[in-house]
Amino acid sequence: GGKVSVGTKLDNGPPSLPVNLDGVVQGVFKLPTFGTWTIQYYVAGPKWSPIAPESMQFPLISVARPTYNDSINGNVNGFKVHYTNTDMNHGKKFVYMHTFQGDEVRFKWDFYSSSPDRRTHPFLSHAEVTLVRDQNPPPEPSGKTGKLSGKVVNAETGRRIKEGSTIRSGKSGWSPHRFRMEEEISLMLFLGSTFVQKVPVKLGKFKLKGVPAGKYTCQAVGKNFYSYWDDQCEVTAGGNLVKTVSLSPILNPGQARIVLEWARRPKDLDSYLSTPKQDSAVANAAPHRNVHRRRRSRRSQECVISYRRKHCLAGSVRLDVDQRAGLGPETITLDAWSPGEYVYKVNHYGARGKSKGLKASKAEVTLYTQDYVKVFEVGKEGAVDGENWYVFSIDGTTRQVSQCTVASCKK
Repeated sequence: GGKVSVGTKLDNGPPSLPVNLDGVVQGVFKLPTFGTWTIQYYVAGPKWSPIAPESMQFPLISVARPTYNDSINGNVNGFKVHYTNTDMNHGKKFVYMHTFQGDEVRFKWDFYSSSPDRRTHPFLSHAEVTLVRDQNPPPEPSGKTGKLSGKVVNAETGRRIKEGSTIRSGKSGWSPHRFRMEEEISLMLFLGSTFVQKVPVKLGKFKLKGVPAGKYTCQAVGKNFYSYWDDQCEVTAGGNLVKTVSLSPILNPGQARIVLEWARRPKDLDSYLSTPKQDSAVANAAPHRNVHRRRRSRRSQECVISYRRKHCLAGSVRLDVDQRAGLGPETITLDAWSPGEYVYKVNHYGARGKSKGLKASKAEVTLYTQDYVKVFEVGKEGAVDGENWYVFSIDGTTRQVSQCTVASCKK
């Protein structure tokens, strides 16, 4: 029951293969129920760049050249993977998504390298496992029905995800930066862990009549994207639930993404992310600086991402989407981290100090990282103060996430 369909994370795997010349990573991960599951993960190789600083984010490295006979072999519930650094040369990334039946994940990965420096080793991501069908029969439909309609969008761009379209995701050194959608996103309705029905999606849009009235979990699954779930999908008798289903492309090591979604009213909620203070020389050298707000101060400066300023910390933090017509998404992506505190809040635009609509907005903030996904709901997590919802803070060194109080996050 509950949120069984939430993307269960396999935290057994390390962030990259260990500091050894060879070794094995293996284990068994028990799932909460027997059913049909999808599992998604990727393997990737480093990319040699002699001018990259030693602190550069993977895949760019300058510490040593990757040797082409380095190899990685995997077996996940009988699905086998084999790659060498030759296959993954120049930072190539290979995403796998396959389906299995059962109540456990059995995995074994072995690797060989001629270098003890782990930065030259292939990268194995964490895996996401999602329930797509359980063993329970669908519930009997109630007499009253409503409608469900909306669109499926890329949280990084706000554009619809359509079969046959090409998705471009970031510019972080990985190759390729784009992928083609071979099929439509799979959208489903659940009651707890019980599958109810599939929602047809065509060209990134959906419209379904005759949905039995009830409170569902909407779930969407697609290759190269993190699974989406929302347990507040309530279809009322005679009503029409309009949803924007926002899917985040899979992140690269070190990245994070913040996605804000809300109801049709209020029309405009805004994301604000304050970043750690930086030296003024770094701030003024940022390639994406807002020249209208440029200040040549010798003091350290705090940069705040919002609709007013869309890039901070030399472009490593950016506002991807600014949505002003309700539903969302409004998205911020972090490509790298700096020491210090990051604070994220949501503002009701134009509320002028008071907002009744903020608590009633059904706003949700999803924080995606390579290791986990956290969901924050307005009125349950964080603190609402006037026109602002203070959601969370993150330590840029430890990546520790803390829920906000007004005292801890209001500046």
